[in-house]
Amino acid sequence: TNSARDTLLQTYVRRGHPLEARPYLERVLAYDLEQARNNETPPLELAAALRKYSDNLNFVGKHAEAELASRECLEIYEGESPNAWERFAAQAILGQSLSGQEKHAEAEPLLLAGYEGLHQHRAKISAEHATLVEDTIRRLIVLYEGTKHPKQMQEWQRLMAAIQEAKTKAAELKAQAKEAVEADDVKRALSLYEQAAALPGQMIDLERDIILADLYARTFQFEKLRSILDKPENRIGEWKKGYFYYLIGDREAYLKQRKKILSAVQPPDKDPEMYLWAAVQVTSLEPVEPDLQEAMNWIVEKHSKNPARWMRFLTAFGQYRCGTLKSWYESLPTESEQRQFMEYFFALTKYQENPSSENRKIVLNLLARREQIALSRIKDGVLQGQSWYWLNFIDDVALANEARRLLKLPMITASELQGRSE
Repeated sequence: TNSARDTLLQTYVRRGHPLEARPYLERVLAYDLEQARNNETPPLELAAALRKYSDNLNFVGKHAEAELASRECLEIYEGESPNAWERFAAQAILGQSLSGQEKHAEAEPLLLAGYEGLHQHRAKISAEHATLVEDTIRRLIVLYEGTKHPKQMQEWQRLMAAIQEAKTKAAELKAQAKEAVEADDVKRALSLYEQAAALPGQMIDLERDIILADLYARTFQFEKLRSILDKPENRIGEWKKGYFYYLIGDREAYLKQRKKILSAVQPPDKDPEMYLWAAVQVTSLEPVEPDLQEAMNWIVEKHSKNPARWMRFLTAFGQYRCGTLKSWYESLPTESEQRQFMEYFFALTKYQENPSSENRKIVLNLLARREQIALSRIKDGVLQGQSWYWLNFIDDVALANEARRLLKLPMITASELQGRSE
């Protein structure tokens, strides 16, 4: 199986014998390529198989075979996806295969074009292929060494040294940034991560982006947060994306994300444990559309039975959205902490049943208190609260807006609250 063979290859590498893995890898990649051809695989998937196969052939010195495979690979990318980073990686691999056969005049323009394309697209290259730019520089160094061009060789060697130095510096900065995050020093952590990202030669770093998304959210830098959310390859959790879209005020994106989350837990096909309490909380930020109500009812009912006190706290908003909060509230002991926590929701429910001036006054007072709580979470332009606790601010905004919706008052945004705090 794929997992078994990957485990075997990883074992070779972990034990310090990566070269011993290459012949086995060649057979594996040849098999993958054969399967891709036999199964009429889509062109780009076939190109990916050819790219991996030809790259490995170059590594073991089979440059003539690598040339044939990489030419086919490049032809597919040029026709199907000419601006993708994979096209430039294919150019570099073909250039290396030609250089290995001493066809230097043909190899040089391909390697240079491959480097330029990979350098320009480095922000889109996944961590799995993070060494592509450096690999291409090494190929150019070998080329100019073989053609007796010491000046060009030294220029590329200097560039390689600068990239290596930047990688070392970036690792140091990220280590310091992680310490700052652990100490909840948000502004310092953000500065350090941004310094690391700005260093030359930096590739996409999806783990760093997850942390940066939190830091941008906590400092109300919504355009930068959006730039991370817009990356197709981002690894931010689905429930947290929902929170972020709500925070930045993109209602359309929030509703789309909520539908994605609730559609994933439609009974009886899926289990909601993948989202735990977060699915209930983030999908409750606005009234639920009728076609999603069944999924919401199901997941709320499941979590409301959880014996953990904190779980029942966090499902209160979901109970409210499902119209079941009143009966649940009245079933709790009078002095229960849970009941006190749900006072806000109960007041909203009572106002919907009876929009009297007295009930309106109660909701207005609770609204003012809720917005004050939200404001208290902002200090020096930063949302306070380590781990996930700062997300309570988003819940506060949603709670305030639910009261405003019922009272027919203008909605409030996170940015407006942040402006009030200054």
